[in-house]
Amino acid sequence: HFQPEEVLCVYTFVKPVAVQAGSVSAEVARGGVHGFKVTPRFGICTVSHFTVIHWQCHQSATRAAANLRPKAQGEWESAIVRNSSSKCNALIPVLSPSLSEVAMTNALDRHFNHLGQLAKANSQSILSRKAACMLQDLRLCFERLACQESFSADTGGGGPRHNMCLALVILQLLCHDSLASELSQELQELETSCVSPLLDFSDITQASAALARYNVVGGGGEGPNPAHLWASCAFTALLTAGTPGGSGAVDVEWSAGTLWRLLALALEITRRHGPMPWGQRRIGSPRASPSMSPFGFVASSPATRAAATPETPRSTPRLRPTGNSPMVFPLPRLELEPLGEDDGEEALGEDEALKFEAAAADLLADAVPMLRFVLLCDLWRWRLERWSRPGSDEARPPQVPGSASAGSDSLIELVDDDSVLSTPLLARPALQQRLRNFDGALIEMGEAVAQFFASANSPTVLWRYFLYRLGDPATPDFGLKLPPLAEGGVDTLELLLPPRLKGDPSLPEVSTLPRMVLESAITCVEGELGDRGSPGRH
Repeated sequence: HFQPEEVLCVYTFVKPVAVQAGSVSAEVARGGVHGFKVTPRFGICTVSHFTVIHWQCHQSATRAAANLRPKAQGEWESAIVRNSSSKCNALIPVLSPSLSEVAMTNALDRHFNHLGQLAKANSQSILSRKAACMLQDLRLCFERLACQESFSADTGGGGPRHNMCLALVILQLLCHDSLASELSQELQELETSCVSPLLDFSDITQASAALARYNVVGGGGEGPNPAHLWASCAFTALLTAGTPGGSGAVDVEWSAGTLWRLLALALEITRRHGPMPWGQRRIGSPRASPSMSPFGFVASSPATRAAATPETPRSTPRLRPTGNSPMVFPLPRLELEPLGEDDGEEALGEDEALKFEAAAADLLADAVPMLRFVLLCDLWRWRLERWSRPGSDEARPPQVPGSASAGSDSLIELVDDDSVLSTPLLARPALQQRLRNFDGALIEMGEAVAQFFASANSPTVLWRYFLYRLGDPATPDFGLKLPPLAEGGVDTLELLLPPRLKGDPSLPEVSTLPRMVLESAITCVEGELGDRGSPGRH
């Protein structure tokens, strides 16, 4: 029966891991250039089948299992039966408003002490930085969903629906008063070392310079890859950025400009390194690198892409010079205006144009994991934003499809004091209180996210979402056919889909980003070839 004074817990499976991009620290590189060093750091990776049980009930069942005859069962061996036959080794508490502060504190202490035991010799890495470990754990949960990796590989049960609900439990614990100071410090350090420097550009040609500030170490068999650094940047911005229109000054806002920069970096990183890998698994053979074309990039035909298999992976266009020889053929023309009469010999042939379009399509296809990650952050941001406004109801504000005025400004109308919009998201009292009231609406949100992402896995759907979200005139709305969560339940899109944002007039339209990334890379290739051909160059 229901016991509101007892602590509810969720069975989880916790695995100690080396979290990629877990540490970002300032360093002075050669020549006195100030930058940052990105290294792995010890942390944990948690998954769940989201089976809920009272702490005292688990204790009683454990004692009973220990007295079984002829063969006694250990604590977690017996818990498998109660956890829907899924392997587990920990319990994470759910903090309800009916619990006393003492009960909450004891539950948190018990949880972290157990995590320290699982970490064994690295226990102090958990106990001395509790908030940082939970932040990284939550980011890994997002990365796993974005990379479409199995949540049940280690446990035999549990999927995206269960683990998006688990993510809300982790977020709830992060908002507890006992972790507030440590969380604020950790987020501030990440914003200073990761978010602000990485998003400090306004032209696609400057994205490479922003990435060059970071010296990425580690990465396993795939080698150093800034994709996990980028994920940390996007995830930190989700939790710390202010809302456009607030009366206070904040370094970063969750605006069209921020999303544009995250997408630009995602495409640039994918072009250089290929798809974002799931860094918390045993890496197999290195990613294949097919030979370069005369254009400096690999552009597969539709037939080649259709024939691609896991054994012969499709490659992202790399756009690097091929050897020391100059290019034999002209580079693809990237202007949209019609060719003039004098363009004769420079005119791009139909085959070359198709190759370029195929390269752009391949770039978006390889960027799917990163596009899914930033989409996940955007959906969570909108839902948490709604919960963070004092006195706001759960109804979504009306929006006229295709209206340029529909967007972030509608957020301000729902709060009396717009200074709250300039407060970092997790520091807003209304959101903290909402997460503490862990109820069916929170579970519904987790299930809705999982259902949405079951269909948002093609580059076409993902890119259409960002065209809609960032105000592309040719994409006035976004539709995705999804069944309701339950009979008579809320519509998933109605619950999760944010309104259109007002585009940043200082930035190019998002629809041009793939072409601009390729154009920027081709310009770099031409510059390198020009340098090699100049007298006195070796």
